[in-house]
Amino acid sequence: MKEEEIAESIINGSGRQKRKAISFLYKSCFPGLKSWILQSGTEAEAEDIFQEGLSRLYDSLYYRKFNFESKITTYLHTICKNLWLMEQRRKKVLFNSDLLEDSSELPQPMIDQEIINPLLQELGENCQKLLEAYYYENKSMAKIQTEFNLGSEQAARNKKYRCLKRLIGIINEKGLNYESFIK
Repeated sequence: MKEEEIAESIINGSGRQKRKAISFLYKSCFPGLKSWILQSGTEAEAEDIFQEGLSRLYDSLYYRKFNFESKITTYLHTICKNLWLMEQRRKKVLFNSDLLEDSSELPQPMIDQEIINPLLQELGENCQKLLEAYYYENKSMAKIQTEFNLGSEQAARNKKYRCLKRLIGIINEKGLNYESFIK
């Protein structure tokens, strides 16, 4: 498929044309991306990253941010790699903070619930409960899928991601940072 044809099919094509274009991108990009992510991640993470990459590609095409200076497949691959690198940095921060929590020599920061709770409430009850189930109650995606009546574990991961993205948006909107949450 030609670059313009892929873009046109994704944005304005019929359902069949969109599926064909996305299938082309999936066959062209996902295998290489998956093998790269599997060096430090899981297949499920590769699928999540690729889905988010497709979503961002769609936005770039729809809002005419993509200018065809590179191939769409190269652009998608770059988006996905950047998403994975951001995810790795986030994991490293979480991992390092977990190590700090295990250290009895260092004072432990206390999260200010008076600041975080109103932000969680802005998400709405469903997102709030889902994030609490995952982050506070350490429930698995399979358990969350069942509890929230979602179609699959992937649907549960997608929902959690969207809720977390909304929470981060609210935090950024209010100009808050890490220090804002520490007592």
